[in-house]
Amino acid sequence: MPTLAQGDLPQDKAIFKKGIAQNNVYVPFAGRSLPSIGVYARVISTGIIKRGDTLIF
Repeated sequence: MPTLAQGDLPQDKAIFKKGIAQNNVYVPFAGRSLPSIGVYARVISTGIIKRGDTLIF
C-alpha cells in the first residue's frame, strides 16, 4: 500500500499524482490513452530497503 506510512516514511496520499500525470498508456479496448502507473519486479535478493538506499532499476 504505497499511500500508507511505511516504517519511517510518512503517509503520502499524493504519491501517484506525478506518475499518473506523466504516464499515459494506449489501452486498445478503450480506444485511447489513459493514465497508468505500475511496477513489475523480480526479486533477486531478499532484504530490507530503507530511506536513503540506492535502488537500481
